[in-house]
Amino acid sequence: MNHLSVSGASIAAVRTRLGGMEVDNLETARLVAPDRAEALVKTSGILKRRVAAKGETSLSLCVAAARELMASVAVAPGEIGAVVSVSFTPQMAMPGNAHLAQAALGLAPDVAAFDLAHACAGFIHGLYLAARFAADSGKCVLLLDGDAQTPLADASTAMLLSDAGSATLVRPDPRGKIDFAFLADGSRADALKVEGGKLRMDGFGVFKFVADDVRRFLEEFVSRTGDVAAFVPHQANVYMVKSLAKSLGLEGRVVITGDMAGNCASASVALGLEKTFASNLHGGVLLAGFGGGLAAAAARIEL
Repeated sequence: MNHLSVSGASIAAVRTRLGGMEVDNLETARLVAPDRAEALVKTSGILKRRVAAKGETSLSLCVAAARELMASVAVAPGEIGAVVSVSFTPQMAMPGNAHLAQAALGLAPDVAAFDLAHACAGFIHGLYLAARFAADSGKCVLLLDGDAQTPLADASTAMLLSDAGSATLVRPDPRGKIDFAFLADGSRADALKVEGGKLRMDGFGVFKFVADDVRRFLEEFVSRTGDVAAFVPHQANVYMVKSLAKSLGLEGRVVITGDMAGNCASASVALGLEKTFASNLHGGVLLAGFGGGLAAAAARIEL
């Protein structure tokens, strides 16, 4: 494992914006498999999902979250040195969401704009880039992470996918430190991919990756980085998240958001982190993303 540390940066605040339409997942289950609807909802643990309303995009959801964040912490546009955007469903192929967000938020034209086409582990990849830039430049970085992915759903994923955007302010902080580790196995890309306009998933293949590879990856990361007061994982589905937490001995410390928000791709990590900030918890927080790639990423921050 390549254990990386970025000193000189920390997370100041997180805000999220869920898709504007709430969906009862039992209704979706009745359309997908009417004979097994209640059992499927119970198995996934997802009771409600959030879907983008008409006119909402990954960009608009992230920009809305960013405006709320910037108002809440009173950060001026001139204090932002870079925008990092993570999305595999950008508003358009080019320019990316980072450039469009710079204009929408009135940020200075000398900001750096980075776009990462990443899925489930994307928040942590974006956080690494944002933390490195903040530490090196001495300026704040706006990390945007969001997807409007529900139009990609097929019968196997319709009960899982949600839409959301997030904004995370990463600031230069001489006392700050964030630990990172990454994992990628493109040889298993077929287990979770977008093809022919639909998100195709081999559920067993993804579950095996999480139960075996991701578990070992996180066990080693925790052994290197220290105690965990809260575990904030990507919300693939509630059953999978709880199983992973139990295997890591963290079942009493796992943050669950997927039950009422569904799987909103890598923005689910931001959603869990926002919930953790609101709890006024103090201690080490383990962030984990895993899925499309197949890939996994871990970060540890201190609150």
